[in-house]
Amino acid sequence: MKQKKILFKFIILVGIALSSFSYSQEQASTTEDKIKELVKGWTALITQKTGMEPTVTVNPDLALQAGLTYNDKEVSFYFTKGLLDKSEDVALLIACHKIGQVLGKVYMDPKPGNTKKSATRGESDYFGGMCLRKYFERHPKNISSNYNICKQSAACNYVIQTALTMFNGEPTKENFSEQTLLLNLPKVTTTIQTYPSNQCRFQTIYAGIIMSGRPACWYFKTGSII
Repeated sequence: MKQKKILFKFIILVGIALSSFSYSQEQASTTEDKIKELVKGWTALITQKTGMEPTVTVNPDLALQAGLTYNDKEVSFYFTKGLLDKSEDVALLIACHKIGQVLGKVYMDPKPGNTKKSATRGESDYFGGMCLRKYFERHPKNISSNYNICKQSAACNYVIQTALTMFNGEPTKENFSEQTLLLNLPKVTTTIQTYPSNQCRFQTIYAGIIMSGRPACWYFKTGSII
């Protein structure tokens, strides 16, 4: 009788473990599907601009987050375990950032032998805010916070909450709030290609949400690109 009880408890524990694994896989698959859907929504514009149809690879076995191969022969997005481990909305924002590297309009200098121009990192953030806003307009969801700066725009609220989750979480561990968007940041004298400060990135994502001018903390309208 005692052995039967032990066996019964073991079966229950195994069932719980398998159930948890199945749920985890289902969640990752859902995020993968949404990332693929997101890229698919921009495929026509990517193809029009580059002359090539983009490919998307999702590899749950790698630790990196996301990447892009963009040259004269291919446009390839890849997303990995590092991205799928994040919240679904943050994963989508990062995917939007990657799409922005292709479709953004403020360019980096091309690498030697590559005539294709990728967008600067600030421009990719700007596109990312706009891209995720459009996604949430098509796929509305409940939100726990409303931000005055969004002026009753539900999609804006979703993106701001997502950006706060991204910057305030690992690995940046910032302490951003809505007030961070109101800070006066130093203005650049030349447009930069690399990532600006996280405060500047946050403000840039917001500027992309509302489609205002690109922030002067990374963008210099008449300057040269460094």
